[in-house]
Amino acid sequence: MRHFSIKTVEIPTMGDSITEGSVFELNKKEGDFAELDEIIAVIETDKVKVDIRSPESGKICKFFA
Repeated sequence: MRHFSIKTVEIPTMGDSITEGSVFELNKKEGDFAELDEIIAVIETDKVKVDIRSPESGKICKFFA
């Protein structure tokens, strides 16, 4: 039996002075499969680039930005 769930992956806190960022790169498309801990997107701020990693293996259903 398979169990399906929908998870929202939120951007981690990037520091006290950083309040916004932009999607720099999407490494996956909607419908693609992502493995556990795989980088699915990169967020860029004026100071850093932050990797967004998949919290579990599964299919990417939708990107919200």
